[in-house]
Amino acid sequence: MTFSFVVLHESYCWFYNKTKLSFIFLLLENYGVRKLEAVFAVLIATMALSFAWMFGEAEPNGVELLLGLLIPKLSSKTIQQAVGVVGCIIMPHNIFLHSALVQSREIDRRKTGRVQEALDYYSKESTYLPEKYGGGILSILYIWGIGLLAAGQSSTLNAGQFIMGGFLNLRLKKWLRALITRSCAIIPIMIVALAFDTSEDSLDVLNEWLNVLKSIHIPFALIPLLCLLSKEEVMGIFKIGPVLKEPEQRPIRPISLYLEGPSRTGKTAWARNLGRHNCFSGRISFKDYDQDAVYNVIDDIKYSTVPTELMKNLVGCQRDFHVFVKFQPDLIIRGGIPCILLTNGDSSWLDAMSPKMREWFDVNVTTVMINEKFY
Repeated sequence: MTFSFVVLHESYCWFYNKTKLSFIFLLLENYGVRKLEAVFAVLIATMALSFAWMFGEAEPNGVELLLGLLIPKLSSKTIQQAVGVVGCIIMPHNIFLHSALVQSREIDRRKTGRVQEALDYYSKESTYLPEKYGGGILSILYIWGIGLLAAGQSSTLNAGQFIMGGFLNLRLKKWLRALITRSCAIIPIMIVALAFDTSEDSLDVLNEWLNVLKSIHIPFALIPLLCLLSKEEVMGIFKIGPVLKEPEQRPIRPISLYLEGPSRTGKTAWARNLGRHNCFSGRISFKDYDQDAVYNVIDDIKYSTVPTELMKNLVGCQRDFHVFVKFQPDLIIRGGIPCILLTNGDSSWLDAMSPKMREWFDVNVTTVMINEKFY
């Protein structure tokens, strides 16, 4: 809110309008999230059109823009502006804002696809702004002011509320929490308006140092967040891992067993009497999966019905993996649990595999062919 205010020239007039707009938006929220989202959509569209208009009025040199993107240069005199751009574009509150935004949408969080869809939508809705363009054309400054006002309302109206609810754990009514956060923000803005209304340059300098301050704050928000995102007990299936690195395989792991032969040879009875186990028969379902089982039995399931990735994880038993169970939270299946695969001759897995898959199977599974009853 402060960021979008200090760049405007008529401090007192804009202070009044800004305050009035803030409380109008709080009032709109009482009429439903959809109506408030519609207002934000108008604000974001206004911001986009304002920036597009400003870009056209500025008429930048296309060749120089391209060269700057491909061969960036930075002189020592522009360090402050460069650090300010980082703070202006990333912003500390942006580090945690998107996850809080997704929580306001009623979706089935057990379905990873729905969660990812919400993340995609909100990442587009909450796009933040580049550094202020300092041209001398009055019309461009007003265009920028309108776009900046719209963007500032769109982003900070949400972030201030999430700080109280998430960081301070203050369980207040939604309208009361919003009223407190906006009221607290208005007081510093009034002080800034009175103290820095001596000239245009003073507001510009303040704006630049505010952006530098945001850059300094980013690590304090980012590092704890990355620590939380890397913990499986917090994030579950959405846990982040090392970039461009596969999950580590177990250095020592059991080898699964594949038994193929005619029916009535005792394969199933033998496999199910070795200890505590999970048995998949006819199809693979993790609805009643026993996490304390010491092995799994896959009995009479066609190879074509088992997805390749699931088969590698379950049969290869190299690493932990996640599975989705309808109407239940996602499960984490522990690696290192061997499988006993039972098939009849007329439904052989070996015959259905591609050469590449058969090569992997021979490395990870011991194959035994049975021709007579053994149990």
